[in-house]
Amino acid sequence: YVDRKHGRLEVEYPHPILEGILGETYGVIIYQEQVMQIAQVMSGYSLGEADILRRAMGKKIKEEMDKQRGRFCDGAVERGIPEEKASYIFDLVTKFASYGFNKSHAAAYALVAYHTAYLKANYPVEFMAAIMTLDMGNTDKLAAFKMELQRMDVPLLLPDINYSKVPFVVEAAPEGYIKEEDDPRHNLGVRYALGAIKGVGEKAMEAVVAEREANGKFADVFDFAERVDPKLLNKRQIERLVAAGAFDSLVPDRAQAYAAAEMIMRVAQMEAKERESDQVSLFAGEMAAVVDRPVLPIVKQWTDTEMLDEERKAVGFYISAHPLDSYETVLERERIIPARDVYSSPGLVGQTVRMAGAILGYREGITKRGGKFGRLTLSDRTDAFEMMAFEDDLDRMRALVEEGAPMVVSVQIRKRDDDDSIGLSCRSMESLEQVASQSSKGLFIEVEDASAFAPIKASLDRKTGGKGKVTMRLPVADGNRFAEFRMTGRYKVTPELKQAIAAEMGVLTVEEI
Repeated sequence: YVDRKHGRLEVEYPHPILEGILGETYGVIIYQEQVMQIAQVMSGYSLGEADILRRAMGKKIKEEMDKQRGRFCDGAVERGIPEEKASYIFDLVTKFASYGFNKSHAAAYALVAYHTAYLKANYPVEFMAAIMTLDMGNTDKLAAFKMELQRMDVPLLLPDINYSKVPFVVEAAPEGYIKEEDDPRHNLGVRYALGAIKGVGEKAMEAVVAEREANGKFADVFDFAERVDPKLLNKRQIERLVAAGAFDSLVPDRAQAYAAAEMIMRVAQMEAKERESDQVSLFAGEMAAVVDRPVLPIVKQWTDTEMLDEERKAVGFYISAHPLDSYETVLERERIIPARDVYSSPGLVGQTVRMAGAILGYREGITKRGGKFGRLTLSDRTDAFEMMAFEDDLDRMRALVEEGAPMVVSVQIRKRDDDDSIGLSCRSMESLEQVASQSSKGLFIEVEDASAFAPIKASLDRKTGGKGKVTMRLPVADGNRFAEFRMTGRYKVTPELKQAIAAEMGVLTVEEI
């Protein structure tokens, strides 16, 4: 259409008698009115008959379509048009009628589409913040918008109790994101909305933001507790905020902040009672902070996997990182193809490749022939992708989906018949954790002292039966010398195991070998 409009392609018509109908759209069928006019001019349809044809084409009613094809072709033959040509035009009209609008509807949509495209092209960060706010309660759409931001190279900043507002907002990107120092418009990011975190409530977040804007940022979690209304917040809401990363600037250890949620609520309730009673604390000012404030609990840090899992539960998808980040070495070793490369490399069509991804969604349906199929949506660090599986693979797919672990899938890349887009058909699948356990040669663990041995062994005992060897190193002779020894067993060395060992007290470093 565009090439014909600008004279790069010659305008052609399916038949010369259609020039008067299709002239304004350069020979392309666009409007429903054109479908009806073609039926009138070529086959002698009345207006009522033409409207029945339009509806049958739009709804793809096979029985009615077969009936209409005979009527259309017979009428065309009566007017001197060969039946073969009439059948071709009927198929062409059917293709366009399945998604065509009436002219007034199309004009209105075109204007809205132009406005939208202009805003995205000229104000991309503001546009994305606005559209994410519009769909703030739709996790699936927010996940798709997050991938779009990634493709646009625009950072999505974590929710932050000291910076986020209830909706999504535009904010200057942190120093590490800056791309062009001379053009500040290229150094913007979208700050994640507090109102989009699951289960926290917009009303409560409005109160939190209002308090912050009136009296300044929160200095720490207890300052937060002292200033918010406990009638609007509960322990579960605090846990969701922590899991989403909103308290990272106050307590970097999310496991510690999560464990302190009940303590924070107790402080908030005590402060509220004191305000209501209009009493003055015996230890006013700075002394009160020293005497009254409890100590945050000492707990084991979450592993990267645990942290991301909690983040996904609170937000609906991953923001701070991706589950595949910790598998980078495995992905390279196993020659896994990124989704972005699959969708941007025409030469891969027809080939079978291995991809990896974290599960985003899964649903089953029935094919036109009555067979079952599964449609699995995954994401890697570059893009989301969708693949189809059929009856032989469904049991295996269901088991892996229920487990929720990242997957390695062997897929055949094909072009869809209807729109030439890329389609992926599943050939096989397995847990990425299992692939990693068979891929790694082992771990090298350095500890402070022998007290770390017992928890390390407990973690290793849960991963026996693999191929990996484990070497330990610890200081001896007052730390002036070191001893190294190798564990006798073989283990399934995975990022999960590596993270679990690294989180133990007394472990200095854990390296994959």
